[in-house]
Amino acid sequence: TAQLDGDRQSQTREKLAYRLSRFSADTLRNYLGNRDSELRRAATMAAAIRGESKLIPDLIARLDDEVVTVSRSAYA
Repeated sequence: TAQLDGDRQSQTREKLAYRLSRFSADTLRNYLGNRDSELRRAATMAAAIRGESKLIPDLIARLDDEVVTVSRSAYA
């Protein structure tokens, strides 16, 4: 698989988060538990974009995610 460089990776991650922010809270909850860390990261950002307070317990759980980028985005 091809890796994106710094700027392109950041832009792609941001676009994914905004796309996911259009989904329902239940769908975001499913993405927060996904095996793919990029999807979990994007879902944490999407929940923040939406301001979904009912996802706060799910975001708290992501604070202990094994992948640092996911836990940092849940903290943000």
